[in-house]
Amino acid sequence: MKWKMIRHIAVATSDRARYREMVGDIGLPSLHLATTGALAAFDHVNGSRRQ
Repeated sequence: MKWKMIRHIAVATSDRARYREMVGDIGLPSLHLATTGALAAFDHVNGSRRQ
């Protein structure tokens, strides 16, 4: 489920700037991966798998 939401925010939605601003405003640690390739590389390095 979380990968579907990440994909939706990262790829499918046209309002990425709004989400990026919202994440910045909550004050929690975050990571900005600018491309789907960057997301795939992050997954690979951290041993994550998409469902």
